[in-house]
Amino acid sequence: MSEKQRLELTILGEALRLRVEEQDADRIKRAAQYLDQKIATLRKAAGPGANLQLSVLAGLDVAHELLQEREGASPAAREQTAAMAAADKRIGSLIARLDKELT
Repeated sequence: MSEKQRLELTILGEALRLRVEEQDADRIKRAAQYLDQKIATLRKAAGPGANLQLSVLAGLDVAHELLQEREGASPAAREQTAAMAAADKRIGSLIARLDKELT
C-alpha cells in the first residue's frame, strides 16, 4: 500500500491542502497548474464564478483524470499494437508455410 503525501496547491490564489497517494503527487501538481491556467483564461473572459473553491476542486479532479488518460496508451495506440501483433502472427505463419514448401 502506498503512502499518503501532504500536498499544498495554489489555484487562483486559493491555498488547497490535500493528502494524496505518493505516486499521484506529481501528476496532481501538474493538474493543478493546468487547471489554474484554464480558469485564469476563463476568468478573464467571463469574470469570477459562484462557489469558486468547489469549482476548482471539481476541475482539479477532471484535470487529474485527463492527465492520467493522456499519459496512458490511447485507444488508437492499443488498436495499432493489436494490428501489428496480428500482422506479425500472419507473417510468421506465411514464413512457416514457405519453409515447408521449400524443404
